[in-house]
Amino acid sequence: MSLGYPLLASITLRQLARPLMNVLAESMNCSVSMGIRDRLSIVYVETSRITSSFAPQLSDIGLRFPIVSTAIGHAFISGCEPVERQKLLNEIRVKTPRMWAEHQDHAARSFEAFAKKGFCSVYGEQHPDHYAVGVPMGRLRDGELIVFNAVIPRFRASRQSVEEGLAPRLVEMVAQVRRSSYAV
Repeated sequence: MSLGYPLLASITLRQLARPLMNVLAESMNCSVSMGIRDRLSIVYVETSRITSSFAPQLSDIGLRFPIVSTAIGHAFISGCEPVERQKLLNEIRVKTPRMWAEHQDHAARSFEAFAKKGFCSVYGEQHPDHYAVGVPMGRLRDGELIVFNAVIPRFRASRQSVEEGLAPRLVEMVAQVRRSSYAV
């Protein structure tokens, strides 16, 4: 693990976020995760899932997903300052050209949507059976950019219910975490 994923993104922040993540996961029948960047991936450092034994397990601590093809990755890029964003996109383009070619158009649309709606979304591009939305929280005092996502199976939600229900709830949850962790 890359230096303990900055101590799993601050134990205090994880403790503050976990109850809010649990409420959202249970109320929306989804998984909710907190992530940080590790190279060209986002690594989950906290996850809440619904507890039903029939629920597919969509995420877990330590899982990593490519930045360029995921809602949480798009949220990370959207949360970067313009110079950092351009540097990261160039790195993705150079180091993973095939993945970049496959996902660059969707990523660009996702960044535009973030500017309008406050969240990024992916509808089956990374995993065909799942929808996901992502939101950047901001940076910790140590400079680490924290991002959150919510992932839901397609059979449980329409794009409209994700856009009008799940996404706004995730945006609000992230705002609550941000307010409660101001000094973290």
